[in-house]
Amino acid sequence: MQNTESLSLCSHCFSRLSGIKDPSVSNEERVKAAFSIISERGLTHQISLGQSDECSLCHGILERIDELCDALIPQIGQREFETFLVGSSVTSEQEEIEESISEILKTDYEKLKKELNRELGKAFQDKTGKEVSFDDPDITVNFDFSYSSFRIQVKPLYIYGIYRKLKRGIPQTRWIHRSGEDNSVETQIGMVLNNLTSGEEFHLHGSGREDVDVRMLGNGREFVIESVNPRIRRIDLGDLLKTINTSSDSIQVSDLRYSDKREVVRIKNSNHNKSYRAKVASSEPIDSERFRKAALNLTGKDIYQRTPLRVTGSRSDLVRKRQVLSCQPESVSGNEAVLEIKAEAGTYIKELIHGDGGRTQPSLSSLYGEELKVLELDVIWIHRDGE
Repeated sequence: MQNTESLSLCSHCFSRLSGIKDPSVSNEERVKAAFSIISERGLTHQISLGQSDECSLCHGILERIDELCDALIPQIGQREFETFLVGSSVTSEQEEIEESISEILKTDYEKLKKELNRELGKAFQDKTGKEVSFDDPDITVNFDFSYSSFRIQVKPLYIYGIYRKLKRGIPQTRWIHRSGEDNSVETQIGMVLNNLTSGEEFHLHGSGREDVDVRMLGNGREFVIESVNPRIRRIDLGDLLKTINTSSDSIQVSDLRYSDKREVVRIKNSNHNKSYRAKVASSEPIDSERFRKAALNLTGKDIYQRTPLRVTGSRSDLVRKRQVLSCQPESVSGNEAVLEIKAEAGTYIKELIHGDGGRTQPSLSSLYGEELKVLELDVIWIHRDGE
């Protein structure tokens, strides 16, 4: 630790000892005020005003703010940004020196980190013409005293939209989270977005998900696609929409707009009732009247679903109470039938139909009296607010 009996401080660090935080007061006036405080307390032998490059605290860095900014700007490169925030990390030795000064002076003076952040921010703003943002900056720059280097963090770019999945056999997200080619909804949207933003990675955040063999039709599913470390932030959302929709015959997107992380939280936490169309089959010709009664008997009924066997490896084994809002047969032909089901959010529709070996009670199969299997399943409407 630095011997506090021989602290030599530059004019910047010395002036902060005055405790004056009014920006209208000049640095020279602060230095005079600091001299008065130190003299009155008989501390001139412990703390003195010295040369900037010999400063025990900042090591002269506060005299090199413009030089630091000139070194920083090329590191940002061609990244587009409108807002920024500057921060810094001081060393443990600097923290110890400041603690010692506080103990000696018994005053609450401005610390090195705060002045450095302010002066770096002012210089960076002057040189770039960009605005500081304390709440949600496009880029965050942190100066590390230990290594005299900058770390640059770029805020992801978030785009909200609604997707419809028109074909079966397509997962919502990648099986392995990397940017390689696959046929997921995430990749078909994310690859186009990152081509426009020159981003390094992408992630899709959906309001729930449908199984890989289930189509998402009707009014579609809400999502936010995230472009990680984008170099370009201003893109034509019309071009993004057109490119996605013309390059794929399996998904379609709509309602694209700029979004943020708060909306990711919103849609991830949303719970909406849903309507489905299911094609089911039996090993024998289906009795249309018995099937109709079984389906109608589910309407308005509370059901109890133990976590399906197909997902027990990834979800807690619990029994969940859900309500079937309506269950209407549409057609019966031979061994097959089609019905429309509206159910509470979180209902496992396949298990509602086949029963999952008794883990869903009651099920359409148990009410019909024979085993029914799901041939095809589509989400035909998500009942969002007002829909």
